[in-house]
Amino acid sequence: MRYLAIALFLLVGCDENSTEQEDNLRDYFAERRFGSSADYMLYRRGDFYTEKHYGVIVLFGFGDNLSVCKELADAWNSKKPNTYYCEKLN
Repeated sequence: MRYLAIALFLLVGCDENSTEQEDNLRDYFAERRFGSSADYMLYRRGDFYTEKHYGVIVLFGFGDNLSVCKELADAWNSKKPNTYYCEKLN
């Protein structure tokens, strides 16, 4: 897939620093909107700690960010169902 070019941030890991970075990123996008469509983050549920969710990619600047996010989630969920989902940032 060519969607790798849209990956603004890749948040990997489970330490406090990555959680803090994700919180800062959510706060940043909560205050701003890029383009006419709401911005979305693609999340991944944890493998061992399913209550933990990790931000993977922020989608912004497309005509319909939600459609792009859902397309990515559907593609990645085909290998591991119910792992990826989209959440509105602003």
